[in-house]
Amino acid sequence: MRYRTELIKKPQSGDDRYFGDVNTKGIIDVVLYADPRSGEYTREFAKTLKAAKLFDTCKNIYEFVKSQIPYVLDKQGYQWIKSPGRLWAEKAGDCKSFSVFIASCLKNLGIPYGYRFASYDKADPTPTHVYIYVPVGNKELILDAVWSGPFNTQKQYEHKQDYPMAKTSYLGTAGKHIPGVLRIDTPIEDLTDGELDLL
Repeated sequence: MRYRTELIKKPQSGDDRYFGDVNTKGIIDVVLYADPRSGEYTREFAKTLKAAKLFDTCKNIYEFVKSQIPYVLDKQGYQWIKSPGRLWAEKAGDCKSFSVFIASCLKNLGIPYGYRFASYDKADPTPTHVYIYVPVGNKELILDAVWSGPFNTQKQYEHKQDYPMAKTSYLGTAGKHIPGVLRIDTPIEDLTDGELDLL
């Protein structure tokens, strides 16, 4: 597959932010801080990964990150959460930056997702890894481009902290109806592919 990587927006100067020395909770906070800011980088690129079925779309996103961006641990003593633009420009990152990139594509395609922070130590619930999951009814699709297993699998964790990302809107008008906004009462997993395309 030829990827249209020229559509990934380049990193912006002046977009860096230093958070100081933080613990694991602080790292989680920075990943969640990066999430709403990440969408602009893959707005056009994400469309090129869309397939007819949700499963295949998620697999396309996963395979792009897995095959095109080398996994490189952050330098000892540092934690870098990169924008999708910077991750692609540097072509190196770890699970935090991989997750933000994957989430940005899902966000741009209107696919619900969440961050899963996992610990693999029975005695210590402190997360050491993060990846993306997509809820589908009472199941989920797993997008962990670091894990050595195949798509839609995950290393068995001992503890997890899930952060589902809600679709957030600022509503400044009064009343129940917002002109130009379509209200959907059907859960997304119950919509057909045709209905999703219409949305």
